[in-house]
This record gives sequence, C-alpha cells and structure tokens, in this order.
Amino acid sequence: MLRGVRDIEAKESAFTEARDKLTQDNLALSNDERQNASLKLASDQRELEYLANSFQEDRNNRIQIETNKILVDMINAINKFGRDNGYDLIINEGRLSQNTLLNGGTLYKGASVDITNDIAKVLEKNFQDSKSGG
Repeated sequence: MLRGVRDIEAKESAFTEARDKLTQDNLALSNDERQNASLKLASDQRELEYLANSFQEDRNNRIQIETNKILVDMINAINKFGRDNGYDLIINEGRLSQNTLLNGGTLYKGASVDITNDIAKVLEKNFQDSKSGG
C-alpha cells in the first residue's frame, strides 16, 4: 500500500511541475503548443484522479475485509462463550449495529430460545382451522 501512495505522490508532483511550467511558459508557447500541453495536463489530471480513487477504493475494501474478519472472530467467540457458559441468549445493545454482521440484534441464541417450530405449529393449526370454517 505504501508503494501506491508513493506512486500517486510522484505522479502528483510531476503533474504540479508540468502545470507550473505551462503557466510560466504560457506566453512563449504557440497556440498549438499551449493547446497540446493543456490537453496533456487534463489527461494527466484524469489519470491522477483515477489512481487516487482506485487507491482509496482498494484501501476501503481492505479495511472492510479486515473489519469483517475481526467481527467474525468476535461472533465466534461470543457463540463459544454462550455455549460454554450455558447462556440462552446474548443480545447486541446496538453499539456495533453499523456493521451488517451485527445488525440482527441477537448475537447468540441457544436451542431453548428457538421457537420457530412452535410458531410453525400455531400457523399450521390456524390454517387448518380456517379451512374447516373454525
């Protein structure tokens, strides 16, 4: 990553020098020379912006990947702690909810907390009752 920063800084320095030189030599240049130099500067500026944006995007992606690794490790540790210590439920208070891995609120739930099958039975009974006119 340091190499990328140095590359961008070197290109930025070269761009600044070329821009300053064009400003200094502006009156001595012919119209064609001035136009060509301006077009080259515009192209160099676009390239520099592209490199800076690519670098920033890559940096953000790396940060997100590392953050997700840490969060997965945290969730695994929380699950192990919950199982090992007999907890039924561990809930996120919302301090970490900015990350999608922790948005659900529940960090750990034991089998005794899972009521999915019970709810499915109630729904099935309600459906059967509605079919029979009850």
